[in-house]
Amino acid sequence: MDFACSAGSVEYCAVGTTERASFTEGMLSGDDDSGGHSKNTPNGTHTPKRAKFRGFSIILFQYGRAHGGRNVDTSCPIPLTQNGVLLPKHAQRTLWGASNSLSHLGMWPRGSVRLRIAFFTTAMSRPATPPQLDTLVIHADQPDHIREPAYAVAPSISVSTTFHQPHPDSELAHTGHGEPHPEDAFHIYSRYSQDTRVRSERVISGMMKGHALLYSSGLSAADAIADLLLPTTIAIRRGYFGVHGVFQKYAQGRNVKFIDLDDEYPTQEGTPSQEDYDVRRGATLVWLETPLNPTGEARDIEHYAQRAHAAHAYLAVDATLAPPPLQHPFQHGADFVMHSGTKYFGGHSDLLVGIAATQNYKQFVALWKERSISGRVPGSLETFLLLRSLRTMPLRVRHQSATATNLVQFLHSLTEGQLPAEHVPDDIAHGRFVKQVWHSSLQPRPAYPEEVADTQKENHAFDPKTQLPMGGSPTFGLLTAHADYAKYLPHFLSYFVPATSLGGVESLIEQRVIASPDTDPRLIRISVGLEDSKDLRSDLLQAMLATLQHVRSQSQ
Repeated sequence: MDFACSAGSVEYCAVGTTERASFTEGMLSGDDDSGGHSKNTPNGTHTPKRAKFRGFSIILFQYGRAHGGRNVDTSCPIPLTQNGVLLPKHAQRTLWGASNSLSHLGMWPRGSVRLRIAFFTTAMSRPATPPQLDTLVIHADQPDHIREPAYAVAPSISVSTTFHQPHPDSELAHTGHGEPHPEDAFHIYSRYSQDTRVRSERVISGMMKGHALLYSSGLSAADAIADLLLPTTIAIRRGYFGVHGVFQKYAQGRNVKFIDLDDEYPTQEGTPSQEDYDVRRGATLVWLETPLNPTGEARDIEHYAQRAHAAHAYLAVDATLAPPPLQHPFQHGADFVMHSGTKYFGGHSDLLVGIAATQNYKQFVALWKERSISGRVPGSLETFLLLRSLRTMPLRVRHQSATATNLVQFLHSLTEGQLPAEHVPDDIAHGRFVKQVWHSSLQPRPAYPEEVADTQKENHAFDPKTQLPMGGSPTFGLLTAHADYAKYLPHFLSYFVPATSLGGVESLIEQRVIASPDTDPRLIRISVGLEDSKDLRSDLLQAMLATLQHVRSQSQ
């Protein structure tokens, strides 16, 4: 069994639970020989080191690091790549275990390297393969079983803003970075880190296959990406009005040009950040929302990733309407991924939180430091509720996606030119109530009517199933025949709540113009919850008939 790691860099290493293993040029693999002496090698490269394992074993990576004016030898647990993506060290520690003498999680800079093999034997066992999503959301944040054998299954709500410092002579104190760092072994101040927030980020990082950070809202996360990149050109079309507001605020006092997604992107190399965060500030930012709010239609991430990278631009994807397990933008070329975690990650209409993620660790550190300065952190109760919600997120989202697709097909049958579903009254068939339905399951379509000119039209041949193999968004849009229908329908429903937002366990519906004034007043946005699909369908039928009766009575 092999696990990849970054040879010649002390930022990444590997850990395994095989009976025999060796570390050679950045690869951990099975081997029959044993050993365990450390050796310095030039330029951070390693000579083969071999060790024989029994039971649950940990490989440790030891090196010298400048700390407080002196060199301190520090050992760290070694993380794995998961599905080709290097996850944060803390996430890997929880997935694969940690030593009984070490508790820190540092991502260390390059330096002189010495390799040491350490041996531990316990009665515990760990799977030899990374967990699937349903398992990861339950266990990715588990504390170290050895250091905390009686940890609480459900974490407590931590309301502390400051934390007890370790004794200066303790091993834990020597694992610090000298200044706050996202991989610190201990909490210092809640603006930097806090237990439930860190645990939630571990789970989300695994889910998104990158390095994820939590923010006070989705718009805060979008703002953080803009502040990191400092783009001089932003390519964007439609989507959530709040994001447009964020970029308009960012552009104030700056020479920023806004262009359409399908315009030619200017080739702007940008200026490398002086902090060596692997960021080219000033380059073009391509902001792609997919699926699109409020219609649930998908845009082709790979298409825009290729165009963006050809122009040395960054591609950021707002994937709020299709969270994991439905969509993984990094797999299609995204540089940054944003979510309004208030929606499907939270899932219960009871918290406000945002998510920004990248696969580049240096960019992750830069985002973390910027967040620590700006204070864009969510509260303790929000992160506690979020962690609770993450446990059931894959189950919820799959169910919501399947139900939404079922309802979309039914509502589509009510539009003009379609064969009505069985037992549908003529009063609401043939486009008399529903003129148009939008959802990724209805793509591709050869043409779009004039009344939806404000929605996505590019790439008609793009098949969203290639990007959304697990199903389309649980959110979709429909256009009613009259604005009064969109106005009154939400209030004649029993199982849909007339409210804004989306992603909750309850189905939500709204006339979109109430939240977004520039929207067609005939447009309705529906977010499907966890109710039975037959109940929701019956509810829509009766509400349409009640709406027609009410509107007709008012016109008399």
